[in-house]
Amino acid sequence: MRSIKPVRISKIGFDFCRYGVAGIVWLAVIFNQPVWLLVSATILGLSAVLKIRKAPMVVIGEALLGNFLKEVTVIDENGIRFAHTMGFVLNILVIGIVWSVPTIGLWVMLAFAAMKTVSAAGHCSALKLYDCLNNDTCCKGVKKYV
Repeated sequence: MRSIKPVRISKIGFDFCRYGVAGIVWLAVIFNQPVWLLVSATILGLSAVLKIRKAPMVVIGEALLGNFLKEVTVIDENGIRFAHTMGFVLNILVIGIVWSVPTIGLWVMLAFAAMKTVSAAGHCSALKLYDCLNNDTCCKGVKKYV
């Protein structure tokens, strides 16, 4: 079981990251341009590697809007890193589907954009999965196989 690693980061930077990545995925859908998926994959991949405090969108959000809101939030760095990694992997899968089966590409991008919007709104399924896998009372059936 991995331990929880609480970190304090700028709330405005974290919100900018969540909503910004979802917005970038929506650009891919609205303009039917999968290149925006490469942008979001890059952001999520860098966020996973650099961790949340140095994540590109958090840093940009803090630089642009940090003077307006000094509020901080405490989050689990390990959980967010897991969520960014899962988002990166899903993003790459969506890109692969869009390029290999273009007839359903827009629908797959739409489903991914909806999922990113739900995650941005605070219902991140990857973070919930991470919490579940690291909790002694949750997901007992799944833990046998992980």
